[in-house]
Amino acid sequence: MQDLLPSLRSLKISSCPQLESFPEQGLPSKLVALSVSDCDKLITGRKDWGLQSLCSLKTFVIEQEKNIESFPEIGLLPTSLTSLYIFGFENLTSLNSKGLHSLSSLEKLFIGECPKLHSFSKEGQILPASLTTLLIYDMDLKSLDTLGLHHLTCLKNFHIIDCQNLRSMPAEGLSSSLSDLFIYGCPLLEKRCRRKKGKDWPLVSHIRCVVIEDVLMT
Repeated sequence: MQDLLPSLRSLKISSCPQLESFPEQGLPSKLVALSVSDCDKLITGRKDWGLQSLCSLKTFVIEQEKNIESFPEIGLLPTSLTSLYIFGFENLTSLNSKGLHSLSSLEKLFIGECPKLHSFSKEGQILPASLTTLLIYDMDLKSLDTLGLHHLTCLKNFHIIDCQNLRSMPAEGLSSSLSDLFIYGCPLLEKRCRRKKGKDWPLVSHIRCVVIEDVLMT
């Protein structure tokens, strides 16, 4: 495929349940954006996704993969990535710290629709320090501890959406660089982050803009 499509920049592979592997010669080397959706056999059928050689890849979207329990559990992703979207993993129970922390150029990370992801890795900081935007939504999270959010010195925007059982902010607090915090559909967390009244208000009071449901606090 590399020889046939040398100028291909964007590729989307969707709803191919019987597709088991990428081409042996690899994907086009100049790919900038890759999206894989509903291709369980493709993702679980080999030990190496073969993406590390894609030095131009900036955006990777992977969604609706029912059989993956740990991400990334197969091989590593290219360090050139700046945006990673992980959606609809029905059986995802953990995030691989080595796989994510090594993405030294990653700026945007969106994780959602993972009903079995109750907590993040306990191995220490799993997110790369380069992150500027983090979105977490529709998960059964109970804690944000072990994410090392206070170490993310580039983080500007943090969105937490529809995490009904999320109980509190991490005890160590959030990064001083954070300028925008959005909390929707997280009743336990919303109560704790209310201005002056919430137990976690001291942990978020330094943030320039805090939006809880439809309440704007600046």
